[in-house]
Amino acid sequence: MDATVNPCENFYQFACGGWIEKNPIPKRLPMVSQFTILTEDVTAKIKYILEAVNTNSTLGPLKQARSLYKACLDDEKMEEISVNPLFRTLAELGFYYFNNQHQPSLLSVPNWQKTIAWSEKLLGTSLLFNMDVIRHPKNTSKHVIYISDGNLKSFMDNALKFNNVDRDAEIDLMADYISLLPKNSEKHRTEAETIAQEAYNLSRELKHLQEELKKDVTALPYEEMTLANLQRITDSEMDKENAMQTRFVWLDYMETVFNGLNLNWDKERVIVKNSLYFKSWTKLMRESGYQTISNKFLIDLKEGFKIRSVDDSGSFQWWKIFSYLAPFTTNKFRAPQRKALKAGPKWKDCAEGVAQIFGMAIGHEYVSKYFEKNQKEKVAEMVTNIKSALKDRMESRNWMDNATKKLAMEKIDTVSSHVGFSDRLFVPGEIEEYYQSLHIVDGEWFTSMINIHVFMHHLKVKKLAEQSHSLYGIQSPVAVNAFYSIDSNSITIPAAILRPPLYGLGLEALNYGAIGTIIGHELIHGFDDRGRHRDLNGNQKQWWTNESVAEFNKRKQCLIEQISQYSYKIADTNYKVNGEVTQGENIADSGGIHVALHAYDLMMARRKQSQMEDPEPSLSGLTGFSNRQLFFLSFANVMCKSLTDYAKKALLKDEHNLSEFRVLGTLSNMREFAEAWSCPVGSKMNPANKCVLW
Repeated sequence: MDATVNPCENFYQFACGGWIEKNPIPKRLPMVSQFTILTEDVTAKIKYILEAVNTNSTLGPLKQARSLYKACLDDEKMEEISVNPLFRTLAELGFYYFNNQHQPSLLSVPNWQKTIAWSEKLLGTSLLFNMDVIRHPKNTSKHVIYISDGNLKSFMDNALKFNNVDRDAEIDLMADYISLLPKNSEKHRTEAETIAQEAYNLSRELKHLQEELKKDVTALPYEEMTLANLQRITDSEMDKENAMQTRFVWLDYMETVFNGLNLNWDKERVIVKNSLYFKSWTKLMRESGYQTISNKFLIDLKEGFKIRSVDDSGSFQWWKIFSYLAPFTTNKFRAPQRKALKAGPKWKDCAEGVAQIFGMAIGHEYVSKYFEKNQKEKVAEMVTNIKSALKDRMESRNWMDNATKKLAMEKIDTVSSHVGFSDRLFVPGEIEEYYQSLHIVDGEWFTSMINIHVFMHHLKVKKLAEQSHSLYGIQSPVAVNAFYSIDSNSITIPAAILRPPLYGLGLEALNYGAIGTIIGHELIHGFDDRGRHRDLNGNQKQWWTNESVAEFNKRKQCLIEQISQYSYKIADTNYKVNGEVTQGENIADSGGIHVALHAYDLMMARRKQSQMEDPEPSLSGLTGFSNRQLFFLSFANVMCKSLTDYAKKALLKDEHNLSEFRVLGTLSNMREFAEAWSCPVGSKMNPANKCVLW
């Protein structure tokens, strides 16, 4: 804390000032927070699990995870294998290369359209757009193909997100990376810069197109249509004179990606998000010259870059695939990425990467070693208490009519909660069955990563066939976050976050202020600006009356306008918070803490009613604060965070506010906070006008 600050003037600084001073931002990171520190600790435990040799575990997928981790760390083996697997994969995706005998290899994929389809199958990316299989928004018991704009980021975007790097520096970095290919890189620098410039230009054009379309809210809702309708949209701005080169045939793409499924593509319907993107995408190709995508070049590993008319595969596609796969090979190809990303120790990257793939197997071991099983029951009880508190709060909302309240109560009752871990993780054979089609090759990092992407694609195909494994979609116990699923109307609180500073803090006031507000936050997402459009089964449906919607929007607008008054300075420039972009999270923050506090009050009342001798014992060092004050301090403590200026600027478009404004905006709207800290009306933390939804 920072006791020199008046809590009624700036509670964030009062609660977090001392923490911020003691936790400077590490040089390689854009920020430090309670969650980044917790993540570091969980990652260290994952490392211990992966490096364990003499263990009693006979879990096959855990052995695979350890094999993959070992391969990730084995630089010597990667150097021995070299880049040959990379160029074989590029050839499979439609890019010429010269083999060791200096002879051009035959292509299995002849054009850029098929390159996109095979990239989806082998790498899980469609390069120019995003394709997934999701629960149908209007019938979540079924799955449907989902196509949207996006998927244009490479590691370069992540590297540059939190750093002040201009356009020329970005192109130079791309050219440096590409220049590593030929032996005499300086000689071929010009060609490398040409490819980098072309890839950069189209990438930025497409991203600009996305940003422009986002400004038109009518372009964003999804549409359900047949492939024939999607084809008509895509063809509407096509270059008719070069149709063979520029036309993207959706039927060919689908038949390649979902080969093996007996689907009637004349009748199969797809969900398309932002269809204007696909119309404008084709127009962009025509106006900029499709050669940006189909620029014909090949790479001669001995002689360098040769620009020749040999194949319709271009700089943009090649760069997207190459920059993604190259770091799985030799050190010289990993170094630029690690430098750009300011990567930490390699073991950390490997542990985090392996945990993303084998989260269930590692989570099984993590729970067995580090998670107290009785916590599952205790937190589940807390979830029940907070759900009851939400029902109380909702019942007292006089702006909401009875018809809407009744359905809202049913939705709360239907919310399923997954605390700590799924019990299915400990069903014999369950994890082995989930990973049975995944093949990890000992000592071969690149090949194993390709196999992983193929495995993930198979899981996607199984979803469409309604054959998903029972573990699919379940969050790993080692995830350092909490989740609300809008499709299944469920919340997940993984084992990894059920520990200090979020849980196990000695007092229920502290627990409810920390993990309790997080649970409340996730529950409120079912009733925020997006969640209110889904019913108790997750189906998109207008179940609110028009009158309740109008009243909801009034109060939502109050929050938007209030949060938009906050601003912060970077260098000499003031930036205002965007209350529109952050409205969903602001609603969840505000509602979450209200229901968590109410749940705590109800629990304390029950304890007193049962004549417990000491319903909330005091803790040494905290006797100077009331239980309510400790509740609010615990809430703010979870939010403590320091960011670089560039990280702050990058978060201007994020749906989450800066932590400072999340604390100040949320607490200044709480009468209970002002009472707990005796804040006079008109002080910064107790304005006369307050915005409250839930």
